[in-house]
Amino acid sequence: MVVVVAATADRRVNAQVSADARRAGVLVSVVDAPLESDFIVPAVVRRGDLLIAISTSGRSPALAGHLRRELELLIPDDWEVLVALLGAARTRVQRAVGDADRRRHLLERLVSVDLLSTLRHDGRQAVTDQIDALLSAMAATAPAPPQAAPSADGTPTP
Repeated sequence: MVVVVAATADRRVNAQVSADARRAGVLVSVVDAPLESDFIVPAVVRRGDLLIAISTSGRSPALAGHLRRELELLIPDDWEVLVALLGAARTRVQRAVGDADRRRHLLERLVSVDLLSTLRHDGRQAVTDQIDALLSAMAATAPAPPQAAPSADGTPTP
């Protein structure tokens, strides 16, 4: 796949690049002109699997870049570890809990706990232990699965 990004300081050059790319059937992004673009390229903050994209829809790429730099300072690398731990917990919940509403509730509960503070103060294993404890506690309060009604002769039905 071929894509073109026009990012010169000259609007006429960018417009020409966009027109040429479209005539050639190539996707084009003009960084400050979304109407001349087939796609946008947001400013991105990445911490492992955590990806935060910032866009001003071409209105102010400088502002998007500024916000990216600010967010990079606010979101340290330890968020990457937290995302990985929550991803592992999500996989466990998906395997163990059949009901979609209950899964959603459990996962929302996990992100409402301040696991980041635990990670920063006590480390990765402490977060894993805290997640395990929360999942165990939630599993203990889960309603029991429905029991099969006994048949006429008193044996359980499948």
